[in-house]
Amino acid sequence: MSGDSHARPEPVRLNKLLAGMGVGSRRHCDRLIAEGRVSVDGARAAGLGAKALPGARIEVDGRPVNAGGLSPCGGAPHTYVLLYKPLGVISSADDQFGRKTVVDLVAGGINKRVFPVGRLDYNSAGLILLTDDGGYAYRATHPKFGVQKTYEVVCDRPPDGPALERLRSGVALDDGYVTAPAGVSRDAKNPALLRITLREGRNRQIRRMLEACGYGVKALTRVAIGGLGAKGLAPGGWRALNEAEANLIFQERSHIIDSGVCSRAKRNEA
Repeated sequence: MSGDSHARPEPVRLNKLLAGMGVGSRRHCDRLIAEGRVSVDGARAAGLGAKALPGARIEVDGRPVNAGGLSPCGGAPHTYVLLYKPLGVISSADDQFGRKTVVDLVAGGINKRVFPVGRLDYNSAGLILLTDDGGYAYRATHPKFGVQKTYEVVCDRPPDGPALERLRSGVALDDGYVTAPAGVSRDAKNPALLRITLREGRNRQIRRMLEACGYGVKALTRVAIGGLGAKGLAPGGWRALNEAEANLIFQERSHIIDSGVCSRAKRNEA
């Protein structure tokens, strides 16, 4: 046995390290690195292929990064935004193909650089958060915190009982992953309309869950994140949140009743 009983840590791609620490998406972190705004142990990061050891002193724009994200600059309060993303908008800070992003939708009213918390598919609508608070983004998206997200889903036909039970208990997706149990209820007036609550967020998860059960999705709308609902927001609309409101995402909501959201989902079927 080697005298060194502890394996030495291996360098990690800097964009992956920054993203894991809650600074933003890997693409967003790549841009920060390319713009020369990231330093490691006092030296500017050397290009997009740069690596760093976990535990290195990393700064963005001179602000230290820790396990919860960027430290606030000069004690300035963080910014939190709740946006109702319309269909056909990218859940990203920028897009290489020039498509409209969620950041574009708030750019005229927010004077800070914010990034989206998590993602919402291009062909899906509903609530998404934006912030400059890396620690908040980390807690909001890391699976260990299990933040609830509730969706209204219009299926191509009413799912039968066995399909509903599969959705509730866990579904094997096309890559072999078995989803965690989900909260599933059927709308009393429209049997093709489901409300589904997840505590995880794999790529296109709800669409893939329903596809595995033999059903298609005509419209998908995220109507709540934890205790934050869509009331008062139309597609494309947004509002700034104070810290107490932003932290409502960590509260559970057993069900969502918002007739306006249901009607919007039905109009999105086409």
